[in-house]
Amino acid sequence: MAKPDKIALITGAGRGLGRAIALRLASEGVAIVANYLTSQADAESLVAEISAKGGRAIAVKGNVRSFADVKAMVKAGSDAFGPISILINNAGWMVPKAFEDNDEEYWDRVLDTKIRASLYTVSSVLPQMKKLGWGKIINITGDSGRVGLARAVVHTGAQGALQSMTKSWAREFAEHGIRVNAVSPGPIASDQQAEFAQIAPDLASTDLWGPLGVGKPEDIAAAVAFFVREEGDHITGQILSVNGGRAYPS
Repeated sequence: MAKPDKIALITGAGRGLGRAIALRLASEGVAIVANYLTSQADAESLVAEISAKGGRAIAVKGNVRSFADVKAMVKAGSDAFGPISILINNAGWMVPKAFEDNDEEYWDRVLDTKIRASLYTVSSVLPQMKKLGWGKIINITGDSGRVGLARAVVHTGAQGALQSMTKSWAREFAEHGIRVNAVSPGPIASDQQAEFAQIAPDLASTDLWGPLGVGKPEDIAAAVAFFVREEGDHITGQILSVNGGRAYPS
């Protein structure tokens, strides 16, 4: 059976990792549904850049914390290009904060943007992928979910939970031809990392780096592209760390 057109919904695509992933996949012929919430100018710039290079892309505003918004963005993408066959769960939110300074609103925003949003997106694209008999779901998690990170307890918990969900989805969806994997970045150079360094300088400590140093958003995009390509068809339920060789305790 011929594989369906590659149509990718990428959450949080306006900048950072999401933008790099969108540009890489578009360069490999994938049509991009670029979700954003506040950065409309960034999303429109992304679409313009992809279009100028002969690719296909649309920007779709939506809050991933809203099930209705997620359903609407999936519909917008499938109306524009056809059924969504690739999902990149990239959206996330975290501001370093000591646990004793956390409140319920903070907990809700971190967990909703990473965990509940992933439940919404996977639930929304699953019927289309099952009908196609093929799909790729790649969750962007984080190596802090494996080793912990001070002033990020809820964030790291969410990352670890999404890694576990990735493995369970992979087992459940395999019979439908849907592969589910995660790319788990280590320290990556970004505007957000610079912001964190001002709030909590130890988060920029070289002790957190691997022997190859801090990575680039394009390094994460390359790993995602591998899973999306045919070379990744026999891989599911895996967590790929892209961390510059950073070691972990057993």
